[in-house]
Amino acid sequence: MVTVPYRNSAAGASAHLKRDIEARIAALDVTITETQSTLSALQLQRVALVSELDQLRGSWAPIHTLPPEVLGEIFQYFQPYFSASLLIDTEPAQTAHIPWFLGLICRSWRQVAINLRGLWSVLCIDDLPRRMTNGGYYHYDLAYLPNDDLEVELQRLPQDAVLTEEDVEGFDIEWKVERVKTCLERARTHGLSLRLHTIQTVASDLILQLLLQRSRHWEQVILVETCPAICYQIESSGQHFPRLRYLTFENQWHSTELYSPIMDSFLHAQASPRLTELRLANLHIPLEKGVVPIRWSALKKYSEVSCLVSPSYRTVVLQQLVNLVSLSVKTTSTFMWTEHILFPNLRHASFALERCSGYRAVKGPFTLEMPNLEDFSILAMCLGTLSGCLPRSSPHLRKLSVSLMSVDSHQGAAEEVLLFSQNWRMFLCGDQIT
Repeated sequence: MVTVPYRNSAAGASAHLKRDIEARIAALDVTITETQSTLSALQLQRVALVSELDQLRGSWAPIHTLPPEVLGEIFQYFQPYFSASLLIDTEPAQTAHIPWFLGLICRSWRQVAINLRGLWSVLCIDDLPRRMTNGGYYHYDLAYLPNDDLEVELQRLPQDAVLTEEDVEGFDIEWKVERVKTCLERARTHGLSLRLHTIQTVASDLILQLLLQRSRHWEQVILVETCPAICYQIESSGQHFPRLRYLTFENQWHSTELYSPIMDSFLHAQASPRLTELRLANLHIPLEKGVVPIRWSALKKYSEVSCLVSPSYRTVVLQQLVNLVSLSVKTTSTFMWTEHILFPNLRHASFALERCSGYRAVKGPFTLEMPNLEDFSILAMCLGTLSGCLPRSSPHLRKLSVSLMSVDSHQGAAEEVLLFSQNWRMFLCGDQIT
């Protein structure tokens, strides 16, 4: 009988333990590899989520947390506007696209903008060509398809296609008419502010027909270099303007057309019973065949800039302005009147009287009676008297601005003026008083 030594049994147990440990190490290596792979995947996911989070941070700005009613109040400040100087044509163009741009930010902004009627109530219509040549390439304005979806397409003339003049004109007509239709639909019953510049093309004729259908909503109308035919079309339409409050006629140079019949189409009592503010600029307004303006007595603000007005016509006009609160006249034509004219409610008056063909800007004394006048300014190039150009019967006058050049004055005239100016807060006087 052979006996196995104890030493051999111990060696076998040690080898078995070694294999077991190695197996466990191999298993751990596999687990570590798998864990590292999972960790790498998790790290990649984290990087992607961080990047997505960074992109979304902009939408977490405080303005995006505002309720629609507050956002609507803010949007009201972006309503298009017209400059006080109508010769600056860029301002309406710069602000006209703002309502459309607000709708491109996000769906909630677009919904708020569409529901704000005031944003769509200001329309600037002109006959400038839509496609302009600038530096050897064509520039295309942006136009928006009148739909209420978030994705708004930008219409452009096809740049690769060969276009005829008829194609361009047709595209222009469609673009302008659709834009006005969309604005009128979104404005609904809100009062409209219109600036009509020239309007002698087919597109403008179609647009004018659309606007006349909403004549009862006109509140502000500015006619710039508008041809008489268009004004007569407005008159012949028989439309009334019950909400019209502000009216402007303006040319960029003196026109030889007679504007009194054109103004009468807006100024008679049945057409515009609420008209209170009128502005005329660079117009030729003679008095012929006994024609006198009507519907002027309700005006509260009257402004006249560089108009060739018959002195007799202007006298008739001033005599009717009994409810006037603000009067502004800037003219190169002779400013005169033959009798006293009373302005019982006038508070603010401004005159800029320039020399006309070598003659005095004002003939005769300043005989306007303004008992409630508070603010008075005068700029004159050639006067025959110093004291005669200032109001005397205005006990409430507190602010006076005077700029005079080439005034014929007698000795003591300045003391005479200062005698009845002791209660005035401001007195500015120009030089070259002879």
